[in-house]
Amino acid sequence: MIRYFISCILPQRFVCFVASAEPNIRFAVVAILLFSLCCCNDLPAAESTGQAVYSVGVAKRDVTPEYPVRLNGFAFRKAESEGVSQALWARALAIGTDEQSPVVLVTLDSLGIRSAMVDEVHRRLAEQTKLERDHLIMTFTHTHSAPKVNGASDNIFAEPIPAEHQVRLDRYTEELTVALADVIQAALADRQPATLGWTVGEVGFAANRRTKGGPVDHSLPCLIVRAANDPAKVRAIYTTYACHCVTLSQNMLSGDWAGYAVESIERHFPGAIGLVSIGCGADQNPDSGVTGDKVDIAQQQGMQIGDEVARLIKEGTVTPLSAPVQTAASSLQLPFQTIPTREQFKAMEKQGGPNGYNATTQLARMDRGEKLPESLSYPIQVCYFGDQLCMVFLSGEVCVDYSLRLKKELDAKRLWMHGYSHDFGSYIPSERLLSEGGYGAGAEIPYFALPNKLAPGLEKKIIDKVHRLTPPAFTTAAPQPSHGDKPDDKPLGGTNGIPPTSPEQSLQKFETDADLKVQLVASEPQIVDPVAIDFGPDGDVWVVQMTDYGRGIEEEFVPQGEVRVLKDNDGDGHYETSQVFIGGLRYPTDVKVWRDGALICDAPNIIFARDQDGDGKAESREILFSGFATHNGQARVNSLRWGLDNWLYGSGGLFGGQIANQEGKVVDVSGRDFRIQPDLGLIEPVTGRSQQGRTRDDFGNWFGCTNSNLIYHYPVVDHYVKRNPFVIPPATSISVPSGENAGKLFPSSDLVLFRLSGAPGRATAACGVGIYRDDHLGPAYHGNSFTCEPVNQLVYRQVLERKGATIRGTRAANEQNSEFLRSSDRWFRPVQARTGPDGGLWVVDMYRYVIEHPKWIPDETLAELDVFAGKGLGRIYRVLPTKMERQAPLSLSALNDQDLAKAIDSNNGIVRDLVHQMLLWRDAKSASEPLRRIAKASKNPAVRIQALAALDGLNELSTKDLWSPLADSSSEVRRHAVRLAEKFLADPKIAEAVLPLANDEAYEVRLQVANSIAALESDSVTAPLTKLATESNDPYMQSAALSSLTASNVGPVAEQVLESEPARLQIGEQLIATTAGLGSEKAIHSILNQVLRSSGDWHLWQMESFAQLLDGLDRRASSGSLAVVDTGEKAADSDDQSPTVSIQFSADQKQAAQAIFLAALDLIDKADVPDNQIEMALKLLGRKSGPASQNLISLTDLQSASDQPLKITNQIAELIDLQYSQNRQLSAVRAITRRGEPAGGEALLQGLESATPQVRTSVVQALIGHPAWDPAILSGLQAGILHANDFNTDHRQQFIERQPEEAREQTQKWFGKESGSDREALVSDWSDISQLQVDPTKGKALFAKHCSACHQFNGVGHKVGPDLAALTSRSHQFLLTAILNPNRDVDARFQNYTALMDDGRVVSGQIVSETATSVTLLGQEAKQEVLLRNQLEVLRATGKSAMPEGLEKDISKQEMADIMSYVQGADSEAYPLARKLIDDSLAQDERLEIVAKWPQYSAQMITALTADMPDDMEEQYRRIPWIWRLAIAAGKRNESKEILEILDVSLPQPQQPLMDWQAVVIGGGLVNGISQTGSWPLDRIQRLISGNGPLVGRWSQAIQQASVMSDNPQVRSGTRYDALRMIALAPWATHGQQLASYLGDSNAELQMGAVSGLSDMPAAEAGQAILQALPKLQANNRELALDAMLRTVPRIERLLAAIEAESLQKDWLGEERLATLLKHENAKVRQQANRLLSEKK
Repeated sequence: MIRYFISCILPQRFVCFVASAEPNIRFAVVAILLFSLCCCNDLPAAESTGQAVYSVGVAKRDVTPEYPVRLNGFAFRKAESEGVSQALWARALAIGTDEQSPVVLVTLDSLGIRSAMVDEVHRRLAEQTKLERDHLIMTFTHTHSAPKVNGASDNIFAEPIPAEHQVRLDRYTEELTVALADVIQAALADRQPATLGWTVGEVGFAANRRTKGGPVDHSLPCLIVRAANDPAKVRAIYTTYACHCVTLSQNMLSGDWAGYAVESIERHFPGAIGLVSIGCGADQNPDSGVTGDKVDIAQQQGMQIGDEVARLIKEGTVTPLSAPVQTAASSLQLPFQTIPTREQFKAMEKQGGPNGYNATTQLARMDRGEKLPESLSYPIQVCYFGDQLCMVFLSGEVCVDYSLRLKKELDAKRLWMHGYSHDFGSYIPSERLLSEGGYGAGAEIPYFALPNKLAPGLEKKIIDKVHRLTPPAFTTAAPQPSHGDKPDDKPLGGTNGIPPTSPEQSLQKFETDADLKVQLVASEPQIVDPVAIDFGPDGDVWVVQMTDYGRGIEEEFVPQGEVRVLKDNDGDGHYETSQVFIGGLRYPTDVKVWRDGALICDAPNIIFARDQDGDGKAESREILFSGFATHNGQARVNSLRWGLDNWLYGSGGLFGGQIANQEGKVVDVSGRDFRIQPDLGLIEPVTGRSQQGRTRDDFGNWFGCTNSNLIYHYPVVDHYVKRNPFVIPPATSISVPSGENAGKLFPSSDLVLFRLSGAPGRATAACGVGIYRDDHLGPAYHGNSFTCEPVNQLVYRQVLERKGATIRGTRAANEQNSEFLRSSDRWFRPVQARTGPDGGLWVVDMYRYVIEHPKWIPDETLAELDVFAGKGLGRIYRVLPTKMERQAPLSLSALNDQDLAKAIDSNNGIVRDLVHQMLLWRDAKSASEPLRRIAKASKNPAVRIQALAALDGLNELSTKDLWSPLADSSSEVRRHAVRLAEKFLADPKIAEAVLPLANDEAYEVRLQVANSIAALESDSVTAPLTKLATESNDPYMQSAALSSLTASNVGPVAEQVLESEPARLQIGEQLIATTAGLGSEKAIHSILNQVLRSSGDWHLWQMESFAQLLDGLDRRASSGSLAVVDTGEKAADSDDQSPTVSIQFSADQKQAAQAIFLAALDLIDKADVPDNQIEMALKLLGRKSGPASQNLISLTDLQSASDQPLKITNQIAELIDLQYSQNRQLSAVRAITRRGEPAGGEALLQGLESATPQVRTSVVQALIGHPAWDPAILSGLQAGILHANDFNTDHRQQFIERQPEEAREQTQKWFGKESGSDREALVSDWSDISQLQVDPTKGKALFAKHCSACHQFNGVGHKVGPDLAALTSRSHQFLLTAILNPNRDVDARFQNYTALMDDGRVVSGQIVSETATSVTLLGQEAKQEVLLRNQLEVLRATGKSAMPEGLEKDISKQEMADIMSYVQGADSEAYPLARKLIDDSLAQDERLEIVAKWPQYSAQMITALTADMPDDMEEQYRRIPWIWRLAIAAGKRNESKEILEILDVSLPQPQQPLMDWQAVVIGGGLVNGISQTGSWPLDRIQRLISGNGPLVGRWSQAIQQASVMSDNPQVRSGTRYDALRMIALAPWATHGQQLASYLGDSNAELQMGAVSGLSDMPAAEAGQAILQALPKLQANNRELALDAMLRTVPRIERLLAAIEAESLQKDWLGEERLATLLKHENAKVRQQANRLLSEKK
């Protein structure tokens, strides 16, 4: 017996020791063990280890009546039961010895029983057992097919129960009482050593029966009892599911789905007893609905329960219990609403029906002299195992809101919710349901024989009671306020009542292909808030944790971001341990294992952190690169990925930056991605502009994504294309998805979406793109892309295929209307997809309810959300084939160099990359031979390429290593062999092997040859380069070939191209520009001779090509890299490598040049020549002559009359005439503009009077674009040839600004009304427009005419300037200032740039994009102009807004008022409402109703009340009370959108003073109101404005101004109070002492401002200041101060310490505060309060 007992609780080797020991030793050991067993349940949970042994008994008794009986639940059943469909049972589970006072849990197949019956059962047991009443837990399954028992829903039938029926009900009630006592006794008698474990699954057949798609709780918690001596033996399983048992409604006895669930469990586990109870399912029905007699449906539902239980147990997800089992119980009274009078009951009685019958019941009670109850007694019980598990048992029919709310406020992962326990007295609705009404919210009370509905406020009572009964260890958040105040209060827990699920539950919610399975790799607590991962050489997983996600970008906080290292110690694929490698990171976005540490992206830095002492933690952190943008939390440096060129690539997070290395060298990678060599401190820009995710495939093709684009391909290699600055590159980013449904997503039906989320099914948060670089999932998945889309809760797949230079993607055949992976778990937030070294596709799940940054959530929604919901959670999954397991874990570090090199021969690209890098870190030159063998013999082309790349990185690659790859059967191997051959092209054998590949059948090989051939200095490149450049119109092939043009090869290539008309049309212009820009003297002469070769007539292409060549030569000569030598001078020696080329044109060349020039002049005089010929001639004539042109074409030698530049210009100007087509006239204008002759302006004026509108506009634009022609403009204005209305506002501004100071006044006169240099005075002069009557309809038309060129509003106009929809709540003053004085506050996004081109043109606009060779400016009407960098003389930011000054010249004051009214929405209801507020003839109640009724207009009403605020202080303070009422009402509503709108219209503009009304709105209204809701105004407002740079600046300015206002005695004290409230929203160090100084002020208002302000400051010093000032505060202010001291636990602790030190009078607290402290949610506070306050009573 002793041996058996010990074997139940000890390892076998210890059992043997005890059995063989001396008798006295055996006795001592057994005594100790017995004592330990009896006491083990009293050990604290923290001291418990392993799985404890409990004393557990289980029993069941059949409670099926053998006679007909009335069934409960459905009123329509009037007859007694008609047979037995399924037996009914009572089951009991007893835990604990008699000494420990056992706990017994009973489940009963019944609709419900009353607490009086439970009390009777206990009374009978008390005589024979030691069971305590609080240790008896009674639950019922709520089957609607079980007998009615006395006292339970006595009016269910809405008519008297016949006497013969009642006899059998009495009999059954007594028999059931006996059976319940019997089954409890049997369970107690059955107690044996056992272990307990619990787990949670999920079953989905419950549905909200009140609201389709409404809240549900599908969790299925299970308690498993196993025999201690035989862990494989399951003795009992107890489980709970929240759903009505109403599948069956036939008049036969049955346990319904719950009964069949027990049967299913017992089938899965023979010999075990199943027990099923019901959760908070009052508003939950089976999704089948009530089916009548369809037993098969109930059986299927029961089997779902049984199958899920079996799965949970068999998959080993059970958590052992070891803590003692304890209970706590209490009851409370839930008041009814006002009890009707006798007369009211009689009136109801007459109506008949259920209500009438209930009225009869209540009248009968009154007739018997009984007092009708005023409340419902409501018992609550909790049963808990230390801090491991807490079960909550709520009485009655409890709706799901209680479960969801408590799972938020308590730890959902350790909480088990029950309804239908103890007492079946009523439905228990939440405040939400109570406000909605209907059945389950009061309409059912007649059936329960209750006198009236339950009164509002019950939810808070119940929730508070549960909190008090539940041990503090389970509390995760402060209790939320109940929802009784209004039905639209904040949803449960800030997650709309949707709780997180366990990792195991979440696994069940995935949808993927049937051939795939999803496994959990790691989860909380090992990881939390993961955003990125990397893999170590020995199987470790490195995880980036962005714990602070959701905080404001500029918010001040202690960073908690970390990098953790996960280990799988037992090799089962689940990473069970983790260690923090480095912490204190602000917003870390990526980690890359590097040498003996890790590279970490934590903008603005890339950090190298190292563990120097082997403890797993980084002691060293070194900033390698710094300067990456930080202003956007969702666009930061990330995704460090190894490239085949031995560089590390990264995403610049859209914005990049000016990046400095450790030596201070700065490289500009703004708006671009980058590559680095960390060990050398090198960084370079690369093509591509990804946001969160950059990756490559096995063959070096790079991809990325942005939030709105699922995947881009970056086909252009920057270090190739930048070689030739004379060629505009093709598109550098190509959207990959193509075909039907290319960009459409197919998420699960339930998503967490906000107004700005966009429609479901569209990418708004695409990130973490990865390429699957293995074949373990199957060949169909290799090379596919996988993009995470967390808003849509899915991972999106594309099957990639090369299409020439670009790679395009399509949906897989089996995913045309589905996704690779998606989840119905609304917390699933995939943020990164990566190939794992084990062959799986790994998915990082940040697991948050809210994934969108608060900045992008609509303000009206933000206040209702917990944006940090899920903080502290996180999961990583792997996807594997269903029939295959993961590949063996990595173990690389211990390998020697040769064996490590062999490991590169892997189908897994991640393994190859890691081996590749490790070989370079080791400088493993001894690995060269194994790498060479692999490069030749591996069957995998990707392996062969990577082996070659590793050899290259080790500087061990030789020409011999390339011969075989250049002829490889794989086109990708050949491509990379060509790339690697670049540095060996001087070797004739390598060159001979590479050049023929220009004819390779594979496009990608030819493209690489086009890129690489520049490295070959040989005439042999001419033919292949020409062929590649002209084989098609493919822009990528052309760009690659042209980028390979060099000083030595450009001439021969150009010669061949110019001989072919098709080739000339394709690339002639770019080739000539390249020849002129970098060609040798020989090349230039060759092309010049070819262009000037004449057979009598000059061809149009020759004129065009000659013009292009001259442009390039002039530009090069002007830059100093080309020296033009006159005839007779000796040209300097030059060679192809010289930076400066000297050239001397021959007499023949000059003669030919003059001839073609004269031919062009003759051509333009011919009126019958087609326009296209004239245009070609004008390209040559319409040029500004530079050094080369002047040397070649000496005008003084010309014999014709047009030998002077002015005459040539005038001859061209003659084409600006009505007799010619508009195209010819415009060509002439462009030609004169390009010539840029000083007299060109006057020439343009010649034909202006008869010019058509478009030509006239072109002439004016040309005049403005050349400052040298300003005199012509002035003369034209003076002569009346030009008119003021010819110039738009932007042109006027440009022209006036560049005039001498002394000439500006006269210039302004030519433009009509004074432009006014004093813009502030102008704004002041125009301020009276607010008094004008406005017409928004006219404003709409005026907007289209004057504003739409640069602004879009309501779908009209161009998106050049800011979106005016965002300015609708702006004040008159703001808009007027922005329009008339736009340069006072210039938004960097809309700053104007001026570009001076080398041909003299001036181009202006906003910079919208850049490449290595070009800049694109955006001008009016959204016109873009691409400027080549080598043609830019100057590019300068003007420091001024693109919004020009001078609009007042084009419109009147009335028109301005109408435009502003249109933009501001003056036709809305807000303006007349605002005017009513200050109409003193109206009653105050009527005006107060406006404040309350129209919250959506609060900001607009404040704008309307202040836009025309006069200087008269009396009038201001007549309006201010109503402005304040609007603001404080908004503050109390605390809705984000409203608050932000009010801040926007109330904060002073930059450099503007803080007005009294603004302080009232902000401090007295918003801050005051927010504080009254219990929120911290500082946190609230900072979160709202964070990320909005201009608003943050205005806020900071206002705080400083409020500081001055607070101390200004000239300001009214009430307004100074408001200012004090404002400065409290700054750090203590800034204004804390200033606030505290007013605590002793004799002015009560100022003292109140100080108290209230310090109350809102979370700083410790603020609480200390309030506490010290308490004795000297005025009485009312002391009350405020005491409330302030109760806002935080540290303040309370200081308050209680002061009471203990008797420096504070306890009586000041008052009864309400005293009660709050004694019942405080914080256990330490409760304990301290009870000790101190009790002692002082």
